[in-house]
Amino acid sequence: MAAHRRIQSIFSSMHTRCENRSRRCFPNYGGKGVRVCAEWSRVGAFEAWAIANGYRDDLVLDRIDPNGDYCPANCRWVTRQVSNENRSNVHWITAFGETKTVKAWARDPRCAVKELCLVRRVFVQQIPVEIAMSVPGSEYHRLNAEYPAIKIAQGKTITRPEHKPCICGAYDHKNGACLKTVA
Repeated sequence: MAAHRRIQSIFSSMHTRCENRSRRCFPNYGGKGVRVCAEWSRVGAFEAWAIANGYRDDLVLDRIDPNGDYCPANCRWVTRQVSNENRSNVHWITAFGETKTVKAWARDPRCAVKELCLVRRVFVQQIPVEIAMSVPGSEYHRLNAEYPAIKIAQGKTITRPEHKPCICGAYDHKNGACLKTVA
């Protein structure tokens, strides 16, 4: 009985996002042209599809193509984590011949930095992805020396201030080296 109520709630939310212009979420769904297929105009048909296609209480409804419609060919039941990584605003990057979300790369053992650091390095500083991933924060001064300019909006470039200390606190800006690594 609880599953029936939850499926009805998912059905209702799906229609609301796509059809109710007064709802805050409408611009991200119906406002972008996302629709619910005619086959799912009745809750019974949606519920039958849900049960036949792996519905469980711990899963959420996910559109395979986040810009596509709600329909049997474009929907699946997945974990919240998978659904969150399949949003239209998620950043994808390619490294080592693989394409993953930034969040997935941050969990990968080959990545030496946290998610926000990776985003900043790749999308703000425009450091090549494999370098941005593999240089730990403790060696950040090395990236500062190799990539001295930060590219910002409208194509402007600003130079990093010379007085900014490195992460380890021992960076000699005059000679461009970390004092901890200089013999």
